Amino acid sequence: MLSGVEVRLRGALPSPSDAHDAGQRLGRRLVLRHALDGCRVTVNANKRRVLAWRLEPFPELFVHWSLAPWADDVLAVLDGDRQAWIRLRDRLPSHDPEAVPTDTRPRGRVHDLTELMRTQREWLTRAPEVPVTWGRWPRMVPRRTLRLGSCTTSGAPLIRIHPVLDHEDVPDWFVGFVVFHELLHVVFPPLVGASRRVVHPRSFRMAERRHPDHARALAWERRHVGTLVRRCAERVSG
Repeated sequence: MLSGVEVRLRGALPSPSDAHDAGQRLGRRLVLRHALDGCRVTVNANKRRVLAWRLEPFPELFVHWSLAPWADDVLAVLDGDRQAWIRLRDRLPSHDPEAVPTDTRPRGRVHDLTELMRTQREWLTRAPEVPVTWGRWPRMVPRRTLRLGSCTTSGAPLIRIHPVLDHEDVPDWFVGFVVFHELLHVVFPPLVGASRRVVHPRSFRMAERRHPDHARALAWERRHVGTLVRRCAERVSG
C-alpha cells in the first residue's frame, strides 16, 4: 500500500512542473475524500485514456495534464457526476502538445520578448534558441501570487510570459530576467529521482545567481507582486 501521494509524469507535457504540482494537489484531495493511506497520480498526455481510476493493487488515478488542475470536477467524475465530465471534456486540448503554436506573439504593447530573449541568451554559453511568447490571461482570479513565466521542456520548447508584465510600470530588465529564468529550465531541465522531482537543480540555481539582475529582480518582485496580482485580478474579473 502506498503511503502519501506519489506523482508520476508520462508523455510530452506542456509544463512538467505544473503537472507535478497539480498531481500532488489532486492526490491529496483524493486521499482525504476517500480516507486512503496514500495513492499514486499519473499525469499523462494520452489522447484516449484521459481519466481512469482503480483501487487494486493500490489506489491509482490516471489523468490528462489539462484536467489535473480541476480537482473538484475530477473527483466529481469519480463519484459518477456526468455534468462534471462534460465540463472536463471541454477543457481537453484539441492540438498536439508537442507542437509549437504558430500564433506566438513575442511583441507586446510595451515589451518585445524577441529582443529580450536575444539579450538574455548572451548570459549563457551555447544557449539554445527557444521561441518566446506572451501567455494568455488566466480564467481564474489570482489570490496572493502569480506564475510570471512558464516553459515547455518536453517536445518542442516554448516559453510563455505572463501578460501582466507587458506594462509601462514593469522595467524591461525585470521581464528579461523572467525570460532568463524560464530559459534556464531548457538548459537545466528538472531532475526526476526515485522519490522526488527537483525542478530547480543545483546547476540551475548557480546559473541563476550569476545573472547580474538576480538580486534586484527578486527584490523588485517582492515589492510589486501585490500590484501585479491586483492588476491581473482586475483584468480577469472585468
